[in-house]
Amino acid sequence: MGGWCEADYHAITNPIAPSMISVRSWKVVLCLAAQDDEDRETCVPFGFGDLCEQVLSKASLHSLDIAIMPKNYEFRYTRGDYYTPSQVLRPLDYIRNVTNVTLRDAEYLEIPDYYGYPTSSYSDKEGMIKISELLSQFHDCPELKVDLTIPVKGSSPVEFASQMYVRLLRYAQAFERYEYFRLEMALPLGKIVSLRDVKDDLQLSNERSRYNDMGGARNPFRGDLVHPVELTLTLADSAQRNHDADLFKIF
Repeated sequence: MGGWCEADYHAITNPIAPSMISVRSWKVVLCLAAQDDEDRETCVPFGFGDLCEQVLSKASLHSLDIAIMPKNYEFRYTRGDYYTPSQVLRPLDYIRNVTNVTLRDAEYLEIPDYYGYPTSSYSDKEGMIKISELLSQFHDCPELKVDLTIPVKGSSPVEFASQMYVRLLRYAQAFERYEYFRLEMALPLGKIVSLRDVKDDLQLSNERSRYNDMGGARNPFRGDLVHPVELTLTLADSAQRNHDADLFKIF
């Protein structure tokens, strides 16, 4: 079964069909280009991570073929910035016991048509890419083709940062009895809980002074001064979103 993931695209947007987990051989084509509004230094794309965590980690895989588009292929769509292969391929650590694993450069016939077609020279026709300008994503780090496949072929225990974060969040929320503040602990800093998000009335007549014009609570722990618990939860959430269990455990 094949799959296509742009670096900023959520590959899994619908509930997972049982048949997907039953597939034993996968080929995935990845584009590592960052879009204009993305911070590639602090944000890791989720599409491939979702696929690895929700599907490939649960499947009894026989083979996994990862093909990565070369640089400069998608020049019409990006500013020329790229995620590193080690960033995007980090979720491979969710997968174990796969005998046949391949990391390689994608061939042009494997790449979706809307990225254009390579040619020997630049052309006035939109979509033509000069073959000599294409550069392997592994050009500066050829060792990754081997290093990143070693855990996938092994049988060592797997740590899911997302599952650890859920337990950490529940533990931290247990110490906050005010429901609005407790719900906000699950949100990024700067976000608030709307009155519509809370089931109970919470005696709003007595709490009216604690709400702002947006219908959310003024949380003193998430304002200009951030409480250490709130800050740690935010950092842990960022680590689990980036599929980094080692970084998560620091927090």
